[in-house]
Amino acid sequence: RAASTGAVTLSGQVAGLLSSEVARAVTRSRELEAELVTVRDDVANGSSAKADFLANISHELRTPVTVAKGIAYVLKNPAVPDEEKTEFLGQLTGSLDKLMGIVDELITLSELERGTFELSLVEADLAPLVRHALDEIRMRYPGIPIAAEVPDDLICVADAPRLGSVVRELLDNACRYSPFGRAVELVARDLPEGVTVMVTDRGEGLDRAVAARAFEQPFSTGEGVLNKEKSGVGTGLHLARQLVVEHGGIMWTDPLPGGGTRASFCIPHRRGERLDSPPASVA
Repeated sequence: RAASTGAVTLSGQVAGLLSSEVARAVTRSRELEAELVTVRDDVANGSSAKADFLANISHELRTPVTVAKGIAYVLKNPAVPDEEKTEFLGQLTGSLDKLMGIVDELITLSELERGTFELSLVEADLAPLVRHALDEIRMRYPGIPIAAEVPDDLICVADAPRLGSVVRELLDNACRYSPFGRAVELVARDLPEGVTVMVTDRGEGLDRAVAARAFEQPFSTGEGVLNKEKSGVGTGLHLARQLVVEHGGIMWTDPLPGGGTRASFCIPHRRGERLDSPPASVA
């Protein structure tokens, strides 16, 4: 204060030290302001993600719950023929399976967030699991042809059931967003970098920003919550990528010039290996 009023004259050395301290203080103040803005944005994004999650969950749970309640009401009627009861029970099972699938995804995401998730890694052949996923999705989307190229074996160290769910997720997304009758393609390869699976659809395509957000943020979908015609609860792509990363692999998407999207992942052959970029042969 005395120096600022001219009552004290500072030497050049003291003035230099003082100016350095003031400069550091100003720089730190700006850094703290930037950190505060980032924290504020994170809180706002978290609140928005929470709101989207609740809206998505409500939307996705309502349909199977309504179907299950309706079927349970119908089955109370003793006059329902046995053939119809069998059909209704099949629909009821499908609705309950969908509910269990959502719950299982939420539990897995919770374990990943808490750091308690563990893979059961063993040497496994992924080829049968890929073919099984193909059969399931073909039954689910009979109007969408799927052209598949799967080798006899795909050997790697993996939690095979988990990776089977990743393949199903990519195929389900591709079929959901493909026009009726337009083929979806699945190509599985055993490359030097690892086992690679590529799923291509011919729909409108998934914007890179949307894909990145779906990978990084759970409960992020490609459609608005109030205009959800095809997207699900929004955990699928995020969870699929997390499972691939837990294996030491990498997942990526490529929009196609003619329309559509190719979603791919690669898993290293051996335990402990990690990939940081797509295989050169498919990049």
